[in-house]
Amino acid sequence: MPTLGETKPLGGQENPSLPSAPPPTKKQQDNSETVQTWTSRFTKAKKFLEPFIERDQQAFEFWYMWREFRGPYRSNIFPPDVHAAVESIVPRLTKGRPRPIVLGGRSVSTDTALAVQRGHDALWSIMDMDDKFEVLVKRGTWFGFGPEKITWKTTGHEEPVYEHIPVLDQLGQPTGFTKRRQVMEAVETKDDEGNVTTTEKPKTQFVPDYHAPVSEVCDPARVFFPRGYAREEDLPWVIFQYFKRKSELDEKLYDLSQLDASAANTADDPTLDRDKVHRLPRKSDVLGQTDSSNLGQTDTTAAPDDDKDDPMVELLECWERPCKKYPKGRLVTLANRKAVLRDRPNPMPEGELPLVVFGYIEDTFNLRNVGVARELERLVLERADKRNQRMDNVSRAIDGMTLLQKDEPLEDGDLVHRPNGVIRLSELGNLKEKETKDVTSSAYQEDGLLLQDMARATGANEYVVGGGKRADETLGQTDLLVSSANERYDGVIRRLERSLNRHARLVHMLVQQNWEDDQSLDWVDANGDLQEQDFSPANFAGVSAKRLRYDAKSVVAYKEVSRKQGMQLMELTDKLLSGDPLKIAAAKPILRPLLELFDEIKVNPTELMNAIEAYAKIKLTPPPPAPPVPPVDNQPVDDVVPLDAPTPDQSQTLASTTKL
Repeated sequence: MPTLGETKPLGGQENPSLPSAPPPTKKQQDNSETVQTWTSRFTKAKKFLEPFIERDQQAFEFWYMWREFRGPYRSNIFPPDVHAAVESIVPRLTKGRPRPIVLGGRSVSTDTALAVQRGHDALWSIMDMDDKFEVLVKRGTWFGFGPEKITWKTTGHEEPVYEHIPVLDQLGQPTGFTKRRQVMEAVETKDDEGNVTTTEKPKTQFVPDYHAPVSEVCDPARVFFPRGYAREEDLPWVIFQYFKRKSELDEKLYDLSQLDASAANTADDPTLDRDKVHRLPRKSDVLGQTDSSNLGQTDTTAAPDDDKDDPMVELLECWERPCKKYPKGRLVTLANRKAVLRDRPNPMPEGELPLVVFGYIEDTFNLRNVGVARELERLVLERADKRNQRMDNVSRAIDGMTLLQKDEPLEDGDLVHRPNGVIRLSELGNLKEKETKDVTSSAYQEDGLLLQDMARATGANEYVVGGGKRADETLGQTDLLVSSANERYDGVIRRLERSLNRHARLVHMLVQQNWEDDQSLDWVDANGDLQEQDFSPANFAGVSAKRLRYDAKSVVAYKEVSRKQGMQLMELTDKLLSGDPLKIAAAKPILRPLLELFDEIKVNPTELMNAIEAYAKIKLTPPPPAPPVPPVDNQPVDDVVPLDAPTPDQSQTLASTTKL
């Protein structure tokens, strides 16, 4: 038990003369709990997703046909199978712009549905989705995980406010003219002593430059979510990771006062080392002498002055769905996992998460789906090993051994293997030429079998990736082959349409939530023509997001069907119009859906229907009377029948009438 002199003062202070630290405020306690909660979630998600990120890096190397080789031989052939598969499949999936469709019903009129469809066409163009769509699909095909982030964005500038006042003459009477005068407003300022000063300054108003949804192509290695969820609709939260300079942070979005000395330290971006496959190999790499020390990585570290004046900040943007504790959801932004720069309710409509994911092959238990590179991983390595083994056999046959005298010393630097090398011998009679064995036919058969396995693994045959002997086959045979071979590939289209439908749903709900006034939009349609149109938020408000679909049928199978049905359409139209033009009204319900398939040849269904109706009217119009027949040479003029002469039937009728 301590003596009385050893007893510490009240409050636990070691030195009574020093004041104790003030207790943390409730806001500081809440921020500390927020940082701890989201840092723990991020750490667990990162640990769970690290194997997938490593696989993505390997897929990245497969696509670039890059292979680090440290063996004793110099051959390093890497077939571009992944590159060929990705670059052949992606253009088929992104050839055309997805067509928005509003499902009709009693509550949605035709004009409203058409207005909403054109509105989504305009938003697709304004959001630059023609360029971003291909990147998203390529990452989804390549890695199996193509993430997209959709949020609302409003940017603009301040403009002065003017008012028009009438111009008076010398007598004070209005002249009928007006002049523009800038509006001033009173602003009160308070100094340190509490004195209030009123000054006038020009009044301004905010003019938006961009007021629409925005799409962001996310890095697959910077999107984190919990395990055990296979769909975006089921995720409870998602974290987007960014690395930005402190000067790039907007004061309107973030509370930069929280960036103290500890939270503003420079953060390291671990994804910058992925570009090592872009760099040309050094001589040591070519000779198979690479290791971790001489791999030749680019120095991406910033200069000390840059780190001090403008440090790199790691941002964790955390989105959470509505829950019991946060009924409106939550949007939190952490800086370097230490400070809370933003903490507000989830601004997405219905507390949605702004994440859209496309995967080539769906994983049943995980949102990180399977891509072409992962499907072809073992097959590509096996094919590369077989090719390299054949080249190694040739190298061994050409220069497989080094001949030396029995007692001659040997060093590692003397072992130089190269074609056409010189070997010095004491007796030339002992020299025998070495035969180089040719590649057997079975090796080519194995290569072809591997290619067939790759086609089965990806579901893409020659009709999908381009090619095929179509000149030797009729349209019916080709259609049957394509239809039977693309059943699995149609599943890829369905997964792509599911991602597009979620994209359309988020865009539609964001417009319903944020558009208050009529919008005049300038946009580019699918044909590359500039369009200008006014859109009313009432049209979007009258259509539920569940009624909206995006049609992505622009691949080979559907184009073959489009050609076939187009030929049937022409044949059907010709039969209807040549037989009875009045049946055109009955044929409209049949022609209208078939005309929807003419997007590939850029035919407007409405214009084509109008042309068919005009053609039907021409068919119904009686032909004009025939012109008079001119006299033929060497024929008497009396034989020419006058225009008003009666026909034989009319002559008999007239004769009988005369007798009566």
